[in-house]
Amino acid sequence: MTEFPKFEGFAITVTAEEVEASKTYGPRLTPGEHELEILAVSYKGPVAADNTWLRYSLIVGTPDTKAGLDGKFKGVAYHNVMVPTQDIRYKDNLNVFRMLQEFFDGLGELLDPTSVPTLIPQYFSDPKTLTGVKLKVLLGYKKPYVDFVDGKYVIKNKNGSLFNTSQANSFSARESAEGQAFTDAIELQKFIEILRIQPGVKVIVEAKPKSKPKLKASADW
Repeated sequence: MTEFPKFEGFAITVTAEEVEASKTYGPRLTPGEHELEILAVSYKGPVAADNTWLRYSLIVGTPDTKAGLDGKFKGVAYHNVMVPTQDIRYKDNLNVFRMLQEFFDGLGELLDPTSVPTLIPQYFSDPKTLTGVKLKVLLGYKKPYVDFVDGKYVIKNKNGSLFNTSQANSFSARESAEGQAFTDAIELQKFIEILRIQPGVKVIVEAKPKSKPKLKASADW
């Protein structure tokens, strides 16, 4: 005779409110133009190829997207920004600096060789400065990807059209779609990314107030 497990003596330490608070909110990001918010910024340290450049990781999502209790966000995009501390050349060219210029265009700021010493410290000395800032971006993929359409998972080309797979391109589970991609030797991109940052309105970053100079005692007082 089979003995079934007994469920007795529950001692639950979590409330319904805590379960609700643990959920992460925010619509699923889709390809196209969006106005998103910088939800968090973290400093990743010097770039290995040139330690005079620093790398920051931005988490970007729909406004008011909340992190779960583990501090992680769902339904967001990650964007790396590299900033110089000395010269604006990186590996003897200006390609990375031009990408940084595009990012500052999104902030409504003109980044050029003369404004670098002012704007870089203003926005990146404290990564929290950028939290809450809005950016107009173009989201998308650079490789085929799996999408959820009308209750089914499908494999799409990077331009959004259906991929011509060897079997019917409609799957009940993401894992099945990924398995078909493996069978057809399709290299998938798992996460959506920022393809381009659009020019935006200038973001006013308030400078920290300077401390008032101490007055010297005067013999006339």
